[in-house]
Amino acid sequence: MNSIDEDNGILAKVGGQYIAQAMQTLPIAPTSKVAEAVAEIDAGWVGRVRIRYRIHKYRHHKTSMSTWVAVHAELVK
Repeated sequence: MNSIDEDNGILAKVGGQYIAQAMQTLPIAPTSKVAEAVAEIDAGWVGRVRIRYRIHKYRHHKTSMSTWVAVHAELVK
């Protein structure tokens, strides 16, 4: 999860539909060999953005899951 000290850039200005759409271009989280990935997308009125994702692993009782979580976004010039 993000710590309070970590900068997330313009992530709050990027709509959730664009974050989810860019996430679809990433490898499947449980089988990915990398812990971080980057995707670029046109995010409507915000413009073209580069979004950085990290794999987040979580547990629920005996089940362990992992998924991509957006942690930073920046404008692409």
